[in-house]
Amino acid sequence: MMKSIERGSMEEWQWRKIVEKMYDPNDYEILEQKFIDAIQERRHKSIYNSMGDSRKMTREEQMMKLQQKDIEKLRFTDFQKIILDFQLREHEKFLEKFIDVFKSIDSDNNGVINESEFRELVQSMDVISDEEEVNYLLQMIDPFNNQQMTFSELVHLFSSHMVPIDESDPQRTIPLLEKFVSQIQGSENNEEIVMEEESNE
Repeated sequence: MMKSIERGSMEEWQWRKIVEKMYDPNDYEILEQKFIDAIQERRHKSIYNSMGDSRKMTREEQMMKLQQKDIEKLRFTDFQKIILDFQLREHEKFLEKFIDVFKSIDSDNNGVINESEFRELVQSMDVISDEEEVNYLLQMIDPFNNQQMTFSELVHLFSSHMVPIDESDPQRTIPLLEKFVSQIQGSENNEEIVMEEESNE
């Protein structure tokens, strides 16, 4: 069944079931609309292309006409593209604050930092304060002391290094980068609440 989907189109129930399993309700709604738009655009193009065509059809065109019912389905290539574009945008949104912090520390804007900049980055992220843990991360990312740590290496390291969600329960952990993003989002939400309270007074 998967081979036939990869070569052609997906029934509505198929793409709905996949997206329902993979995404939360908000993301599901966004993707659902994108899929429906893709199907409608394909249908519109098909109707537009078939209007005013009075010449005799080729065999290929006749076969296409017989497969007209596929116009109502989502092409697998469209499904893939929409999913990948969506995930890329979400990943970029997730990394946005880390990118800002990294850029503020990467003084020459070449996407590479040295050890002192690494230490400054970790300090400004305010997720780890233990010097031993910072040294451990430094050893992981730059074991030969090359003094060249790239942005993508840092994202990989901070996405794989687990830290406690809360100091009161060190058993529950999340990736360091996720904790940083959560803290930033939490502080932004708190600022919005304070601003809203001040405007109501």
